[in-house]
Amino acid sequence: MTIINCTFCNEKGNKSKEHIWPQWLQIELTGSTKSNFRGTHISLSGVRVVSERNQSGKSLVFGAICENCNTGWMSNLESEFIPIFKKIKLGYNTIKTLNKKERNIISLWGLKTAMMINSGSNYRQIIPEMHYSHLYEYRQIPKNVKIDIGYIISNNRLRWEQSNINMSVSKKQDINKIDPYDLRKNSYVITMQLENLGIKVSYYNNCKEYGFQIPTSKFDKSIRIWPYLKNGNFDLKNNYKDITEMHMGTILIR
Repeated sequence: MTIINCTFCNEKGNKSKEHIWPQWLQIELTGSTKSNFRGTHISLSGVRVVSERNQSGKSLVFGAICENCNTGWMSNLESEFIPIFKKIKLGYNTIKTLNKKERNIISLWGLKTAMMINSGSNYRQIIPEMHYSHLYEYRQIPKNVKIDIGYIISNNRLRWEQSNINMSVSKKQDINKIDPYDLRKNSYVITMQLENLGIKVSYYNNCKEYGFQIPTSKFDKSIRIWPYLKNGNFDLKNNYKDITEMHMGTILIR
């Protein structure tokens, strides 16, 4: 048995491979774990493919997790998320009636899965290490992390996109401008599509302290479930055409 230093608990333990897309989810949405996933890393300019990786869902794993974490709190979180997702899948209108516990479980699952995506894919590390330890120690969302959900009409079953926040908007004239290097080092956005459910995890360091905010969609296309913002105007008719629209709509405003 291989001994590793766990990304979450930072303890040495037996190596366990955590699937980036949980196997139950792959079977639920694609019928097997043999579907092919192509990871494409595109440059910031969007004109150059840095690298590509083709893998089956079964081989799409992250190995720097100990057995105790994988079969303990991570497995428990998965078990809590399954019935909530299946309920949403039966009727996506339930997105706007989720209770506090359900929103919390979706938020924790979304962050955990975003961490698996970033750590296990061919992309630079954009999630701070302290977010992993915070999730493990407190089972809570770290400060300045936002979780949004929405309805995506494209027919993709399982897909993700990840990047830094790439746009900042200032309503004032006398503030220090945020440059792209600051955003590159201090922000991340990871968006997931699970059939028609979109889950977006976004973060900017010291967001509130610096007077910034990451707003929800101005077209009422999403609901912020962490920290929760009531959105009585949400309707499935206000949907995203694809995951890219949901992902790229993330901006930083001051």
